[in-house]
Parts: sequence; C-alpha cells; structure tokens
Amino acid sequence: MAYRDDVYISVKRAFEENSQRARKDAEQRRRSLSAKYPEIDEVERKLSMTALSVFKAATMGTGELQARIDAVKAENQMLLQRRKELLKLYGFPENYFEPVYKCKICNDIGFKDGIMCQCMQKELSARMLEVSGIGSLAKKMRLDNFDLSYYSDDPDGYKYIAAAYKAVKKFCEDFNGNDDDSLLFIGNTGTGKTHLSVAAAVEIVNKGHYVVYNTSQNIFDDFVYDKTHMSSNEMSRSEKYFKCELLVIDDLGTENITQFSIASLYNLINTRRCDGKSTIINTNLTNKDLRSKYDDRIFSRLMGEFSLYLFKGTDIRMKKLYNAID
Repeated sequence: MAYRDDVYISVKRAFEENSQRARKDAEQRRRSLSAKYPEIDEVERKLSMTALSVFKAATMGTGELQARIDAVKAENQMLLQRRKELLKLYGFPENYFEPVYKCKICNDIGFKDGIMCQCMQKELSARMLEVSGIGSLAKKMRLDNFDLSYYSDDPDGYKYIAAAYKAVKKFCEDFNGNDDDSLLFIGNTGTGKTHLSVAAAVEIVNKGHYVVYNTSQNIFDDFVYDKTHMSSNEMSRSEKYFKCELLVIDDLGTENITQFSIASLYNLINTRRCDGKSTIINTNLTNKDLRSKYDDRIFSRLMGEFSLYLFKGTDIRMKKLYNAID
C-alpha cells in the first residue's frame, strides 16, 4: 500500500489526538469526582500508589517476593471493586473513569500489535477517495451496480462489455501496486467506459492504494500550469499523476491536442510503464483516430502495452433516461 504521505500523516495525527483526548477526558472525570466525593478520592489516592507498592515489594529481597506482589495485587483488586461500588452509589457507571474510545480494538491509536486497525484503514480509504478526484462518482459508479442487462438486446455488444467487466473485476482482485497491468477502453459515448474506470478506481482505493482519477483535459491543464505558471515554492500539480499507484485518464482525446500535450502524454505513459505503475485510459476515439491524433510512439504504447477492450452498443445513458421517463 502507498497512501499519500500528507493524507497518512494527517489521519495518523487525528487518531493520536482522538486517543489523547479520550484519556484526557477520562482523567478530567476522575479529578472532578475525586474533588466532590472524599471516599472516591481516598480510593484513587491508594490506587495511584500501586506501582510504588510493587516497587517496594521488589526491593525487600527475593524471599517471599511473589507473596508480597500477590498481596499488592489483591489490595489493588479490592480498591477497584470499592471504586465500582462508590461510582454506582453516586449514580455513575462502573467504567466512568475509563477512556471512551471510538474503536475498542485499537483504542483510537490506529494500530493493534503493530498491525493497522480496520478503523484506520477505513478512514484512510475515505480520505484517499476524497483526494483521488473521483468525488461523487464513487456512489454512482461501482462494480456492484454495473448492470449488464442494459446490453442484453445487443448480443454482439454484450459480449464485448461482459469481457471488459470480467477483466476489470480480475484487475481489481489482482492489483497490488507493484505490477504494470494497464487497461485501454475504446468505444462510443455512453457505453460504460467511465463507469468501469471509476468502479475500478474505487475498488483499488478501498484496498488501500493511492489512486488518481481525472479527465484528460484537466490532466494536461495541470501540465501546462506547471510549465507556465508554477512558482518555485509551489507544489507541482502534475506530480500526482506520476506518483499514484493507479492513474485513470478519462476521455482521452477531448483535450486540446498540441505538441506539448502529446509530449506530456508520452512522458506520463512511458514513465509510469518504466516505474511498473498501472494506468486505465478510456476514449471515444477509434484506433484510426488514435493513430492520427497521437504520434507512433504513443499509439505503439497504447496498442502494445495496454490490454484493449472494445465497448460497443447503444448509448446506455440515453436508455436509462428513456426507462426513467417510461
């Protein structure tokens, strides 16, 4: 997994602060009741001496050491029981002095026995989804709501879409961030390319990987900005497209195609390929269009190093719209 550094640091700090706050609140409750009820204060004072009592028992020689330590433990248990009784007497729950953590497994630290807790994984996934660029599309475009039945009236189109859907599922299942498997979706508008691209991105984010999704126009706008406007103390806008474990380029070919954009695209694809990082590209352009708009180096990379899937059939967006009206 390769969470974005700033996101990981921010989430880890938030978890540490939550854990500290829970302990601080518990200590405040203890102090407040101790100040109000002398009996509780006396129990708390004696409990605070437990560690010192164990130390004294250990310094009195090895003879009957275990018996002395057992006696301290027994006294400590009696005090804890007395505290419970007093709290109940004054109308408070037995665990009133214990920190209230959001996660009972890791006590809001984010780790348990050196392994990241599921609560932290979930929070990191949510935050990584926020910075991925997917936005609200994550709720609309998922693998579990990609409905193949919309393609059932076109057997030829169904065959192609079903193959692409199967490939995306396997891509997501096998993804580990260390391979360079890449997918190229070619087809008409509304045939499901963006849906499957976004769905794959969401699945990979939820597995704990760094994903970036954007349209080709926005991506190359960022490259232009870095070249023409970025100041020396400003962060690069295009760096994330090289660093992420999975890059999804939506609607390739809709950008303003220039020599600079072509050079940037080749550099991006080639660098990610050399670094062993995966890319998903979808486009409305045909093979012929791709060859005419981009140079042979890019076309060769796309055709030779990406797994190609064709999306055929009618515009599913319009079909859904008609169904909604009916």
